[in-house]
Amino acid sequence: MKKFISAALVVAMAAASCADKQDLGITNNNDNNPVEQPAGDGSRTFSADFAEPIAKATPNYNESTHAVTVLWEQNDKVGVYAADGAPAEFTAQAPGASTTLNGNIIEADTYYAMYPYDAEATIAAGQISTALPATQTATADAFMAHLAVASTSSSSFSFMNVCGLVRVYVGCEHVTRIEFKGNADETVAGAITVNAATAEYALAAEGGEKVITVTPPADAATFETGAYYFSVLPQKFSQGFTVTYETADGFKELRQAGNVTIPRSSLVVGKAFTDIQGEGTVDDPFVIKTVHDLCNLSAVLSTGNPNYVKLANDIDMSGVTTWTPINNDRTLENIKEIHFDGKNHTISNFKPTSVTAGIGGDQASFFGILYGSCSNLNIVGANIDQPTMSTTAVLAGSVGYNGRGDLETNIENVHVSGSVTANKVVAGFAANFKNAKFKNCSADVDVKAADKHVGGFVARCDDAGCTAYFENCYATGNVSSTGDGSSKAASRFVGGFYGGNDKDANMTFTNCYATGNVEGDYQNGAFIAYLNGGTVTITDCYATGKVTYLAGGKSGRHIGGIVGVTKGKLNITRCYFAGSLVSGLGEAVGGVLGLAAANSEVTISNSFSIGDLTATTTDVGGMIGDNKDSKSLTIENCYASGTLTGANAGGMIGKNTKAATIKGCKHFTNVELLVGSIIGTLTEEGTNAKLTAEEAANYATASAIATQLGWDGTTTWNLTGATPTLKCFEN
Repeated sequence: MKKFISAALVVAMAAASCADKQDLGITNNNDNNPVEQPAGDGSRTFSADFAEPIAKATPNYNESTHAVTVLWEQNDKVGVYAADGAPAEFTAQAPGASTTLNGNIIEADTYYAMYPYDAEATIAAGQISTALPATQTATADAFMAHLAVASTSSSSFSFMNVCGLVRVYVGCEHVTRIEFKGNADETVAGAITVNAATAEYALAAEGGEKVITVTPPADAATFETGAYYFSVLPQKFSQGFTVTYETADGFKELRQAGNVTIPRSSLVVGKAFTDIQGEGTVDDPFVIKTVHDLCNLSAVLSTGNPNYVKLANDIDMSGVTTWTPINNDRTLENIKEIHFDGKNHTISNFKPTSVTAGIGGDQASFFGILYGSCSNLNIVGANIDQPTMSTTAVLAGSVGYNGRGDLETNIENVHVSGSVTANKVVAGFAANFKNAKFKNCSADVDVKAADKHVGGFVARCDDAGCTAYFENCYATGNVSSTGDGSSKAASRFVGGFYGGNDKDANMTFTNCYATGNVEGDYQNGAFIAYLNGGTVTITDCYATGKVTYLAGGKSGRHIGGIVGVTKGKLNITRCYFAGSLVSGLGEAVGGVLGLAAANSEVTISNSFSIGDLTATTTDVGGMIGDNKDSKSLTIENCYASGTLTGANAGGMIGKNTKAATIKGCKHFTNVELLVGSIIGTLTEEGTNAKLTAEEAANYATASAIATQLGWDGTTTWNLTGATPTLKCFEN
């Protein structure tokens, strides 16, 4: 099993439970006798505020500013001194940026304090005798051994750090031990005396420890993936230092060479301490050679500058069971710009059994947020099985991000395969996307969800005004949503290629296709499920899957071969559907478009449907199921064939409640439960330019009829066979 770590050189002066320069006002009450201090006149209450929040026992590390900020925890213990001897114990009464410390101590001209409380740490003449342990137990995102001191002759304390802080990041699980050692055998821990007024320390006469050993949390044999902190005595390491981690496979050393100072007085961050080669620039990118490098990539990425990364080898991730997605923080200032070039290499067996939730929301995927670019990469045999998580896909939870300038995220020549199971906003390739371009990409991924926004390639165009462009992309996996358990109607916006958008979106699809089967409740499509608004252009695209419905809920209303529902401007050119649609209640089942909703503007030209469409009730159309109060609708030079089953079935449109223009079109459908031939139910006549049945009878084939109708047989249609086909799909 693979077991890895990266040690990010976060050299920090940070108080473990009391921050640098934190003020504590003092008031008097009457209570118990003091602890290990001379008998006093009552209890004292210290109100404690963080003047400059720097660090404590549970730090929050900001990767953008490299600041470690925390709050008080309830029941934090602080030792307070009023005279020589052992400390009195004071306790934090509440969590937060400010708290109250309660305890008992005599009145004095000068008070001294140390965090954390240690009954064995005595004071004499302002010097506290204590020790920094050489063996420290670590908990993810916390540090358990750190010293801070203060003195005051007035009403407040300003705590000062005694130790330096090193932050290490365990990128993959199963590290059993971490060691820190100065390369010149410096003393890094042990018995010391600390001046409570200045925080300067001196080694005790008996000397100290040369190695700090960091062990996993109690009851754990290994470190889980995450950031860990340990404390060292601050000093200059003239020859640098070495971090060693132990796994079942042996030891690995990460060496920081040169003259390095770990101070106590401020937060200093050096270059992330891993063995990943490169500086992350366009001329000297980070080089990922091993799964170890891949697991630790997040530790070296910068928020301040673009990060350029290239893959040097194929990588097998079969030993990685816990995964933290790259760029897993949705906080605007922490989103990193990444340009990842796979160099046509393959990442295989990406099958994490546990995925770390993102900051700001789930995004179970290889990249949490992919903001920048990704090219020339294959991810094969992936399996993401996270039924309770959302925004889930193989490549990325989100591609692109608003609010970080006008950068368009470009994805080119990236191919993924495998399976994904999650809750909602689920796709094979990428879940959310915005301001993004996809070119020459594919997803052969079976997708299963329990809720809405589900797609074989992408799931949801996020945010109003979202823009996206797709060229030469395809999805071949099956896509399904089963409902959330209480309502089958939750399984909507399910598409073979794209799920749907809740807000206006402007998108272009060129030379794309979907071949997988689709199952959901309603507002679904073999290619695209739901378009809420904006302008969408679909050119030279097709779908061949079977769309079926769930029993219960709304039973398959509003489904289409190319698009299920549109509420905006939709232009479909040179596209076809060659699958089947099966609906329970019917209501807008169309070979190309299910429902043209109110105020939509639809143009369909040089396209066809040759699928069988079935509904138990109404509004089934060879091209469009229901034209419902659209602003405009035009169908030109199109045909439909196959069997239509349902009431209000029409060869071209099932139900038309608004004027529509149909030019140069013909249906060759076997219409069962027939109400109308071209249109099933007609409210407004519109324009219907077509051949009469008598005229059509004079032509032996569909291509002959198309020729008579004036279709372009030079560049658009191939009319040499019995049935018209589109030339754009011949190569």
